[in-house]
Amino acid sequence: MCRECFSDPQLASECGVRRTEHLRSLPLFSALEDPQLETLVESVVVHEVSADGWLYFQGDPADCFFFVEEGQIALLRHSSSGDEVIVTIVGPGETFEDETVLLDDPRRAVSCRALTASRLLCFDRELFSGLVDESPRLARQLLLLLHRRNQMLLDEIEQKTLQSATERLMAFLVREATDTRSPRVSLTYPKRVLAARLSIKPETLSRIFSKLQKCDLLDIEGNEITLVQPAALREGLSCETCCRRFWGCPGAVAKSSPALAGLALRSQSQPGIATP
Repeated sequence: MCRECFSDPQLASECGVRRTEHLRSLPLFSALEDPQLETLVESVVVHEVSADGWLYFQGDPADCFFFVEEGQIALLRHSSSGDEVIVTIVGPGETFEDETVLLDDPRRAVSCRALTASRLLCFDRELFSGLVDESPRLARQLLLLLHRRNQMLLDEIEQKTLQSATERLMAFLVREATDTRSPRVSLTYPKRVLAARLSIKPETLSRIFSKLQKCDLLDIEGNEITLVQPAALREGLSCETCCRRFWGCPGAVAKSSPALAGLALRSQSQPGIATP
């Protein structure tokens, strides 16, 4: 139950109805029959976490899985030296740790920290596991969800293995702009978090941003990033200097697109721009 609902039964009832309707609209929960979904919603425990608050740590017992109602959540892995890598960032309408319902004695594979003030729904693992046993349709939806998530992780491994730091940043910006259908990308978390998300050192990320601004590809004001030339970022800039490895590089000769030739020529007049 939400904090506001404790003192208002009418509000609690309305909140439960809205929550049920919202969950029913999502692919995973749409596989449930109405009585099953109502039972699940009645068992929900609401967690409200402040910005930078920890929900659990890697290796903890996994007795529930989560649905994000509000906020943004970072899932992290820690090394023995104390370094951390952000595996993914989860936002409203998404679940995480739902694979634990398929395991007998699961442990948290990641740590979980709120990037912003967040509200999470916690679903009992054993209860949901029982619903999966009862419903082949629900089991299929869960497997499809896990398959899509696995494909996303494989794509990210490929990017981090084969792409440079600049390419990873450009791919992220283009993807975000495509999703929002806007040339402006609004980061809702600090740039250090973005650096960890892309496996880039914060100082390297700052250099890349500076270079792309000097190339007139980006305009940056705080956490607001405007793609000045989205088409150029999508196509990439091939040149003799970086052997077609870097997108948006200030190289000597643009080969991939006539539209980028002017950009490359302008960059020649800006000596000292490093290519990470």
